[in-house]
Amino acid sequence: MELRNRLEQFDCDISSWHFHAYERIHDFHDVVPRDGTIVLIDYLEVLDDFYRVGASIQKIYERLGSSIAMIAIQKKRNADLGRGAEFALERPRLYLSMDPGRLQVQKAKNWVSGANPNGLKWTFCIHRGCRFTNIEQITEED
Repeated sequence: MELRNRLEQFDCDISSWHFHAYERIHDFHDVVPRDGTIVLIDYLEVLDDFYRVGASIQKIYERLGSSIAMIAIQKKRNADLGRGAEFALERPRLYLSMDPGRLQVQKAKNWVSGANPNGLKWTFCIHRGCRFTNIEQITEED
């Protein structure tokens, strides 16, 4: 219900969405469909043994089939990687790090334009929890 309430803040009608929310604190892979669904895991909580993040992501990956998973992982402010650090980098096709007002591509495997996006950074403002404004790419000179 919390995620549905967040989504309703966006300027779109979600009443026709085929939306299923599962409340979980572990074993996310047990509810991952294989049918081309977009799966949002908000968030993959790890309280200790952070190296196990990679194993949790691997289990989700093995269940995906033609689905896509977007997994949020807690991180310390200004840290490049979330809990689990490099153990969480093995499977993702795209790994983004966010801090208030800042986004960085940590890892991107399938580049659309042929240009390597790894390390690219942007600043932004966010309003009402869902509206991104003042988006600017940070260049080497910044």
